[in-house]
Amino acid sequence: MAISGGSCVLAILLLAFYQARGLEESQIAFPPGGAAVDAPAFSPGGADDQYALPPGGAGDAPAFSPGGVGASLIAVPPVGWPGDFALPPGSAGDAPAYSPGGADDAYALPPGGAGNAPAYSPGGADDAYALPPGGAAGAPALSPPGGAGAYNELADDDLFDTQGVSDTFANSLTVVKPQPRRGRNFDIPDPSEKIFNVLQFGAKSDGKKDCAQAFIKAWRATCDFNGKARLVIPGGTFLLSQVVFGGPCIGPAPKIVQVVGNLKATTDISEYSSPEWFLFESISGLVIIGPGTFDGQGDAVWEYNDCKSNQNCAQLPSNIKLIKVKNAIVRGISSVNSKGKHLFITMCEKIRIQKLHLTAPEDSPNTDGIHISNTNDVRIVQTNIATGDDCIAIIAGATNVFVNRLTCGPGHGISVGSLGKYPDEKDVRGITVSDCTFTGTDNGVRIKTWPGSPPSAASGMLFQNLIMNNVRFPIIIDQEYCSSKTCSNKGTPSRVQISNVHYINVRGTSTTAFPVKLMCSKQFPCKDVQLTNIDLRYNGSPATSTCDNAKVRYSGRQNPPPCK
Repeated sequence: MAISGGSCVLAILLLAFYQARGLEESQIAFPPGGAAVDAPAFSPGGADDQYALPPGGAGDAPAFSPGGVGASLIAVPPVGWPGDFALPPGSAGDAPAYSPGGADDAYALPPGGAGNAPAYSPGGADDAYALPPGGAAGAPALSPPGGAGAYNELADDDLFDTQGVSDTFANSLTVVKPQPRRGRNFDIPDPSEKIFNVLQFGAKSDGKKDCAQAFIKAWRATCDFNGKARLVIPGGTFLLSQVVFGGPCIGPAPKIVQVVGNLKATTDISEYSSPEWFLFESISGLVIIGPGTFDGQGDAVWEYNDCKSNQNCAQLPSNIKLIKVKNAIVRGISSVNSKGKHLFITMCEKIRIQKLHLTAPEDSPNTDGIHISNTNDVRIVQTNIATGDDCIAIIAGATNVFVNRLTCGPGHGISVGSLGKYPDEKDVRGITVSDCTFTGTDNGVRIKTWPGSPPSAASGMLFQNLIMNNVRFPIIIDQEYCSSKTCSNKGTPSRVQISNVHYINVRGTSTTAFPVKLMCSKQFPCKDVQLTNIDLRYNGSPATSTCDNAKVRYSGRQNPPPCK
């Protein structure tokens, strides 16, 4: 929206006033089209990778939430299809992608919310479902505006108790007050930090000697230091068997692990007492940053994976596992050729993941990118995953998971499940997947449950603004899932109740004639499934939707046509 003449005067006066008090222009957020000519809309001062420089720091605070406002700056979009929106007042034909009037191939997203922010965030408690203006009933609300769980993408501040204040004026001009200052770049050591370098504890960077014990000693010193502390793994190649970084730690949070070098896992499976290579356990306040690489050397052991023929197969070690970790950031690392899963997250709380690169060959078995189970409040942004299994697997007990700007492929797509394999599984709820691209994957977004499962539920799921490039099954619910050649309960209905599932603005191409497959349980049919603005093509030929035991509502464009 363009700024009116009166608003411009107000902006100039406010800018002059705050500059006189020591504020810089980069601390002022403008609405779309209202920023300086060389700065992107909603990106105060302009920054790489769509991130604004927060007041007093670089890089860690996301654009679209100057000062950490979060949900209060997220607008609710009208429900429609790209091209249905008119150009915003004062905008030109070259309006940026992900905004009304953007490029033909770009999704039109909310003015004031844009690609970095989820739609339908205002409107009630975490588990409530708000009615977006002009939209279909039942669209999920992500969080209460401005509340304790308010969406703030990946600001470190909500984990480590720094504070900030902002005022929002009627013309959407937001000015961040100068004190206290927000944001921290964990890549740069705090002068008050004590540095623990693994080389000081006997590690060798020649890639020949097992350095696991030196790493563990370095972590113990870091964790037990009663002050700010950073564990540094410098450049070079480090050979490592199983490594355990355990807590609880003393001193102020977070404890920082900075990985610069190339870490290579040993390939003798007998050296792993449990199925993980790097284990972070019982830590409150943890930052793991790159740009280093975790190389699992899985190609040496994948031949021992028998999960396709053995339903109860033994799991090979994950590259990284977080257990009972609270308030953690994992950012800027690479994981290649994991023996098992790349990043395994379980029994955790408040995990922030950004700019990871997770890769393994397309035929590598069970190399899920990110596995999440029995964990609350996970946010994954700006991450690239190309593996032989699910890019992200959201398993039993996962709640309030947000995925944004993920590129996935090859692999099996993003899966909620599998669910119902074990007794007493906890429910899954509050899942949002937004602004992601899938290329050459088996599935796009999939919900999968085992036949004959014990009772449980999966509810409150929103999949929106997704691009599918040659995906086998872009939208699929499979309640007859079986990962091995033999299933003891095949033919017995699943008892996982799936409900309140929304697919909004999903488009692209499918490699099959059935881009929408909803195969639900006979005993517990899927409830309140809604498809809005779906455009999935099959090689230029007519495509078909299949729906079994599903109560589906439709609005907007539908290609393939709705189930009859």
